[in-house]
Amino acid sequence: MAAVAGTISDLIADSVVDAGATRITVNNGGDISIRSREEAEVEVGLCSDLARRQVDYVVPVKGNCGVCTSGMGGRSFTLGVANSVTVLASRASVADVFATYLGNETVVDSPKVQKDWAERVYPDTDIPGRQITVSVGNLSDSEVRQALINGQTRAQWLIDRGLIYGAILSVKGHVLPLGVLEHRIKELKQR
Repeated sequence: MAAVAGTISDLIADSVVDAGATRITVNNGGDISIRSREEAEVEVGLCSDLARRQVDYVVPVKGNCGVCTSGMGGRSFTLGVANSVTVLASRASVADVFATYLGNETVVDSPKVQKDWAERVYPDTDIPGRQITVSVGNLSDSEVRQALINGQTRAQWLIDRGLIYGAILSVKGHVLPLGVLEHRIKELKQR
């Protein structure tokens, strides 16, 4: 289920391009598929905290790609503590899966992280028997750092293998850009 929204974005974008469009951006609740025959640049808004639902940054992307975000406060459950994880990949379906995966990897062992069984939160969940994060209190700097390192380690592994182009991890106001997004950090503009 981790790639449904991104896959739907890809299917719509591909069908519109197949019908003759030269450029389209499909945003399915933050899971974005971009197609451009002209390699036009598109600015994508990013939320560093999904619970606030406010665009904090923009990042320019070119060509055919997917940009997807997951984390606390999003539409799905998470096992980690990231306020958001945004992934840039070749397709939205790929970005969606890895945004969810990386969000799940931003774990930290802390009494400030409250967990509950997925089926207690939502009886029809597709991940019964898993403990999900339901709230995250004020983490210490070292806890934030550990969560970011855990996510960074897995993101770098994905980048090194060419599975994703880049990621932006956000935990409690600390934002860490990786891959091609690291080189664009100066282009990110606070709103």
